Amino acid sequence: MLSEINNSFGYTNLTLKDVDFYYGGLRPLVEDSGEGGSTYNTSRKTEIIDHRDLGFPGFFTAMGGKYTTSRGVAEEVVNKVADYLPGNFRVCETSSVPPSTGNYSDLVSLIKDLQKNLLNLTEN
Repeated sequence: MLSEINNSFGYTNLTLKDVDFYYGGLRPLVEDSGEGGSTYNTSRKTEIIDHRDLGFPGFFTAMGGKYTTSRGVAEEVVNKVADYLPGNFRVCETSSVPPSTGNYSDLVSLIKDLQKNLLNLTEN
């Protein structure tokens, strides 16, 4: 991951000593000193940090929220990242456009379509 970041930005030489926090497949919580150290009761607020002021334009950290709000947080991050990319981008439309696998009225329709399009998928 560090080599990807260093290659992407071109002017960085980050090492493990530069890493204060990391994400291991669970949602990172926003620290709230009033919660008494309980992760269960920790605030579900979200925080998106733009690292531009630290010399890393286009690098963001997204923290907090709930699994049910992850799509909205991701949408906000995508819109912020788009401001740094060349070209004209529309705002993220995930709130109104279903994912490519989301256009099925029932599970049977999805399974039939997958069986038709994936050679190794059988009825069992």
